[in-house]
Amino acid sequence: MACNDGCHYGPAPHVCFYKIPGANMGQSKTLPESEWPDSYEPDPDVPGLGIHHACGWSRAAQPTTKE
Repeated sequence: MACNDGCHYGPAPHVCFYKIPGANMGQSKTLPESEWPDSYEPDPDVPGLGIHHACGWSRAAQPTTKE
């Protein structure tokens, strides 16, 4: 079931630049995929972006496909 309540499209889970000493805007660091929450759905067409679900959606509960 799809959910649109509270979901937003944006950058992958990351450490914001202002938390990194000496970093400037645009120098945020994307977290390793193993640290992404299960509620984040990466966009297969745009690396580094995806949907942050806030409605109980779970990546683990989605069917997997093999090509």
